[in-house]
Amino acid sequence: AYEITYGDWSSDVCSSDLALSGYDKDDFTNTMLFEYMIGNVDVSIITQHNVRLVQLPSGKTYAVPYDFDYSGLVDAAYAVAPPVLHLTSVRDGLYRGPCRTAEDLQGFFGKFLSIRPQIAPMYDSIPDLDPKAKARAIAYLDEFYKTIQKPSDMKREFMGFSCLKKGMM
Repeated sequence: AYEITYGDWSSDVCSSDLALSGYDKDDFTNTMLFEYMIGNVDVSIITQHNVRLVQLPSGKTYAVPYDFDYSGLVDAAYAVAPPVLHLTSVRDGLYRGPCRTAEDLQGFFGKFLSIRPQIAPMYDSIPDLDPKAKARAIAYLDEFYKTIQKPSDMKREFMGFSCLKKGMM
């Protein structure tokens, strides 16, 4: 493990043999909703593939995802969906987080909805970003926001066959 320092806290980055006892279901849900939002299935909490677990001095563990080139949001020309997931494209979303009730999910969705107004200005702040790439990225994210605001879509995407009944991926 090695140390990260940020602001008033420092933390050990958990080694791959860390027991996940400090990693809670809410952070797992939030992380996997983020991964769904950007269309990334190239991630695993258990194997720490494209994610690192950071443990605070309090013992609480958070996932820090990275490496989004295989996400639908980035849509790299070389990115292909893993055949085992039966997706036709990396732009197809698949929620791989824990099963939660609709009521539970609404609390998480509220957080995502609260940051929505900041998305377009963030893209506007990137110098030399191709306007077509910006429009495509924002349209991709808009689909996520439509899904979380329509109960039937929300139920199908987040409470159906793909959510984890127990454990982690």
